Amino acid sequence: MEITSPNSLWKEYDVAALPLNISYLSEKCEDGACVKELYFDGYTTVDGRTRVFIKILENPEAKGVILYLPDVNGGGNDPLIKSLYDSGYTVAALDYLGATERTAHYTLYPKSLSQCNCRGLNEFTATDDTKAGPWYIWTCISRRAIKLLREKYEKNIFAVGVGLGGSTVYKLSVFDDGLIACATLLNIIPNVKGEGNALINYHASLDNSAYAPFCRVPFFMAVSSNDEDGSLDDMSELAENTNSLSLFRIVERAFSGGIKAVYGDVDKFFTAHANNAANFDFPEITASNSEGSLYFNINANEQALSTTAPPKLYVSFCIEEIPYRNWMNIPIISLGGGKFMSHINVCQNNKPINAFINTQNDDGITQSSALLSIMPKTLGVKARDGIAHRKIYDGSMGKDGWTSRDGGTVSLVKGPYDIDGVTCDTKSILTFKPGDPLFKVSADTLLQIMISGEPQLVCVTVSDKEHSYSSRVEIKNSDDWHKFSLAHINFKGDFGPLPDWSRIMTLEFYAEQKLVIGSVLWV
Repeated sequence: MEITSPNSLWKEYDVAALPLNISYLSEKCEDGACVKELYFDGYTTVDGRTRVFIKILENPEAKGVILYLPDVNGGGNDPLIKSLYDSGYTVAALDYLGATERTAHYTLYPKSLSQCNCRGLNEFTATDDTKAGPWYIWTCISRRAIKLLREKYEKNIFAVGVGLGGSTVYKLSVFDDGLIACATLLNIIPNVKGEGNALINYHASLDNSAYAPFCRVPFFMAVSSNDEDGSLDDMSELAENTNSLSLFRIVERAFSGGIKAVYGDVDKFFTAHANNAANFDFPEITASNSEGSLYFNINANEQALSTTAPPKLYVSFCIEEIPYRNWMNIPIISLGGGKFMSHINVCQNNKPINAFINTQNDDGITQSSALLSIMPKTLGVKARDGIAHRKIYDGSMGKDGWTSRDGGTVSLVKGPYDIDGVTCDTKSILTFKPGDPLFKVSADTLLQIMISGEPQLVCVTVSDKEHSYSSRVEIKNSDDWHKFSLAHINFKGDFGPLPDWSRIMTLEFYAEQKLVIGSVLWV
């Protein structure tokens, strides 16, 4: 098999070679939006045509049109579609996922392209025929969709993809099809397996890393620091190699659900590029050794920094499993001229330390540095002896160190007696601190928590990498703080009680009504 490249793969493809053959299915009003459903011809094979389904929410005052490709389980009431529509865009949701029993209309692939039906799939196999594989076909039909939108609307055209859909949007950025800018959210490096020439050819011609040097459309890439698939390191490396990357955002302490924090930034990014006013400068972070101690050195464009929101440095110590990294907000010192410095105490010099810097401009857009990963020992940095931190949290720490699995908003509030505590609007709140070596304790230690809120049972859960263990505590009245001391044996799971504290990585609280956490201590 001849090994191809992106250039040779697409050299003979003509997006306008065949007519679109548009068929309108319906036009209706949903929540004030004009919704049009239609089919068009995507890719033609010897055994038939791909009939591509697209649903368009027309905004009467649209400032642009967005082609949207969802993740593997896309469809239904997608909150991103609503966010983009509310921001003033016409949104065209492309169904590349194919066959489904959940909806009446979906993209119809010929039998020879049945592998393109991928709804709900997370793992794929490289095909012997590159042009019969889903990644090629999805890109073809997406390019045809852009052609359709350009002919139908006299507006700026953009593209947004989430997860698997983002992988195709990434490829769209290399073509001169008329896109103004692109954005991808979450991991866009698919899990593709195979062997021999099929896999080699996939990596040479369809893997996103092969497209990175050729990207030409301005690009916004956003990832979550603790995405469940552990993609942060790979995505940061891809971002560094992406030729047209304009904005990179690591959402700190976030699972995949936390990516909604950047929905508003997508609009700002597109607006800036549509108006030729984009100016997003990447901050840089490096590590150095000074007299055996570790220092982080930060460079940022002083003119691009917010006058009210200083840069924030996030550091995770000695945790290699990406979904469980405890991102601590580390104080930095301004040296003037957009330069900053931070001194880091190292408890283990033979385990990796990861760091990134987030800066914000006056428009509220956050720009992240690439991820820095270092082994302190290789720099000659010495480990500092010390004991575990006993205080996991109290109100003086603000909301730093907390997150939510579903992307809920964490905030600081006043509890009884005007004592500060942390809460979340989705009643589910989590910290990674118990998995941090700085907070490891012996088996006979008690976990002491102080909480307030509405009268209710609160589920307190600790998790290791494989299992969860829970205990329940009761808030009896809303006028006071309630203190509970829990031993590891108070936490029960499917395989019995928690054996000790040594392997736990997260501490999580679930409640049905308002819950405020005042303190969490090891005693």
